[in-house]
Amino acid sequence: MRQLIWALVLCLLTPLSAGAAVEHHRGDLVRFGASVHIPEQMLLDGSVVVIGGDAQVDGRVMDDVVVIGGGSRINGPVGGNVFTIGGRVVLEAKARIDGDVTGIGRGVEVHPGALVRGKTVDMGFPRFHRGRGWVAFYPYPGAFWRGMNAVAVAALAVLLGALFPGALDNVAGALSRQPGRSLLMGLLLAIAFVPGVLFLVLTIVGIPLIAVLVSGLVAAWMMGYAAVALLIGRRITGEGRLGMIVEILVGVVLLGLVRFLPVFGGLLGIAAVLFGLGAVLDTRFGTRPTN
Repeated sequence: MRQLIWALVLCLLTPLSAGAAVEHHRGDLVRFGASVHIPEQMLLDGSVVVIGGDAQVDGRVMDDVVVIGGGSRINGPVGGNVFTIGGRVVLEAKARIDGDVTGIGRGVEVHPGALVRGKTVDMGFPRFHRGRGWVAFYPYPGAFWRGMNAVAVAALAVLLGALFPGALDNVAGALSRQPGRSLLMGLLLAIAFVPGVLFLVLTIVGIPLIAVLVSGLVAAWMMGYAAVALLIGRRITGEGRLGMIVEILVGVVLLGLVRFLPVFGGLLGIAAVLFGLGAVLDTRFGTRPTN
């Protein structure tokens, strides 16, 4: 009788033990164009790298979780950093992050109970919309938000002109003297940016540099945009007649109006960005005038 009871107990416990078994995966898990799910019973002795998909972690990841072009949802322990570009980082109640959390694009959402032992870098931007006449970051489309975007861009351009007039003058000078060189360098920078980010991701150790790279590109875009506006304003008003601040404002308004043109407006906007980026790169952010 006693043997029968023990046999029944073993039969009941065996399925439970099997169901609680942990699946141990050694090495990094890398996916291109697909999403990754780490289930609750899985232990990944490595990093998760997803490019063009999402990552959901319910189990345990010993190293980093890196997502480019998607979002990450963490509901388990991660021994390294969580880094996401282009989507939202969601840390649910069971998330335990030993390193840093960085969200570039849609930011970081932390639920009650989640724990981050390192730093949290939230570089979330509002949703991107393209309104007729302006390419803008604003929560909802409409004339009001397009107008607010125009004011913000003009204010940033004027601020750059006030703080760094010499640097902005050097960038505008490069645009005026060597427009073809500026366009070529802008194209090369735009083409090389994505492979550069992917290279940093695949090296793992270069992941912290991605935030620096993106911030530098945004700064170069803004300075280049202000320089293009300055050059246009000078051509319209006559160089030096009204002062740099007024010239920048005139150029910003004209760039905004040009974007109302169907088809050609968008192409001219892209060209302005490439010209500006190339000139900023050529002059090293305006610190070196071109001949």
